[in-house]
Amino acid sequence: MKEITRYQASWGAWYVQVLLDDGRRMELKFKEEPKVEEVEKVALSLPAVEILPEPPQLVELTVDTALAYLVEKMLSTDTVEKTKITAYITDMADELKVVEKSIAEVTK
Repeated sequence: MKEITRYQASWGAWYVQVLLDDGRRMELKFKEEPKVEEVEKVALSLPAVEILPEPPQLVELTVDTALAYLVEKMLSTDTVEKTKITAYITDMADELKVVEKSIAEVTK
């Protein structure tokens, strides 16, 4: 930790700007002028910053992307999950055939 600057505000509070070892810059507030040891104690007691993972990429949901996702899941999961996914795809394929027949009849 390295102290950058310290100053007293017009209302009496003391502020100390510090540069932490991990690169974070912070400004700490004290009621009275702090000693170097006090500043260091407070600065070192701050929790480490957790680096969050990147949010997942948004993908346009289409039949192709849904099927690609299901195929990827099937390759990376156990037998029970594969059975569920296969049953779901089969059910959806049967429903799509019914819709296709209905559309064909309407367009005639």
